[in-house]
Amino acid sequence: MSFSQTKKIYIIAGEPSGDLHGRKLIEEIKQSKPNVQFYGLGGPQMKSVGVQLDYDMTQISAVGFTDVLKNYLKFRKIFYMALDRVKEIKPDLIILIDFPGFNLRFAKKIRLQFPMIYYITPQLWAWGKRRIYILKKYIKKLLVIFPFEKDFYAEHQIPASYVGHPLVDEIKGGPSKSEIIVIRQKLSLSPDIPTIGILPGSREKEVKRILPILLKSAQKMTQKESNIQFILSKTSSIQNNVYDSILKDVQGKINIHAYTDQHHNIIKASNILAVCSGTATFETALHDKPFFLVYKTSLLTYLIGRALVKIPYLGIVNILSKKPVNPELIQGNLTAEKATRIMSELLYSSEKREAQIKEFFKIREKLKRGNAAQLAANQIIKFLDS
Repeated sequence: MSFSQTKKIYIIAGEPSGDLHGRKLIEEIKQSKPNVQFYGLGGPQMKSVGVQLDYDMTQISAVGFTDVLKNYLKFRKIFYMALDRVKEIKPDLIILIDFPGFNLRFAKKIRLQFPMIYYITPQLWAWGKRRIYILKKYIKKLLVIFPFEKDFYAEHQIPASYVGHPLVDEIKGGPSKSEIIVIRQKLSLSPDIPTIGILPGSREKEVKRILPILLKSAQKMTQKESNIQFILSKTSSIQNNVYDSILKDVQGKINIHAYTDQHHNIIKASNILAVCSGTATFETALHDKPFFLVYKTSLLTYLIGRALVKIPYLGIVNILSKKPVNPELIQGNLTAEKATRIMSELLYSSEKREAQIKEFFKIREKLKRGNAAQLAANQIIKFLDS
């Protein structure tokens, strides 16, 4: 029987960004092999392109070690359910996307029963060199999104293909002035006053820890300069009442607009932004928008993470640039006073904004590779055909 009639792929993505990248990867594979059957763990994006989902992983809000521990029984149930499902389906290939806490354990448990490819590999270069043996022993192929990752794995005798970062293909640079005006009108914003975007994260725990501090900062900014507006990025994976309970403390005290699942437009409409650590920081940089990084987790998670992480920065822009392009306010350093100071410096210093934008351009040029999802799909098809 032919490849297109019989091949089955089990794919695991555990977060909204992985779900999105999984969807795009599947779309590209289907361009060449439309009859491949996809099963797996993911979210609505992957489901929309025909994946038979065993569980919607994007509905689990877990950030850091303590949150994972609280959801341990749920993760354990899903983990063993997926193992049983894989043994039942007997896929020709398993594709793992990011989500290292789950996927590395899954790879180790499956061992060599089925071939595995890892797309968007864990940041072992930052925190987990001791777990490299899992990739080396059990993963057939690594598809990496940063050029230095290929070199990193080569040092450990692990073959990896650099396919480029999928976001670089999508985001071509900053919006024009006319586009900003149109977007601000669409979002019911004043077209010509200073605008600060607030992206407090995509999980409930992140929002509860980070948003109140940034709103206090917004209030302090407003006390200094009344002619200023804020835009809050909400996500549909978090119930509105979570945001409402936090926003009520500043109701009538600041000029703030909130929109759900509009973070790209919010980034484009803003002069500067406060952005929770994660994919959104890289998206903001690719849109040429100056920002500072914020992050706050439980004390236990922070202490464990601090012991594991061996690099000086949290943000990918700073890591790629090897210098502090974007200020980082992490854990105890994330206070309303410090956030207000950085907001003010960025908003009113064209020199600081232009310095960031210059570095963003360098990064974008360095990472240009082509269609990352297509290049990754080509590698996967080639692997299966062989």
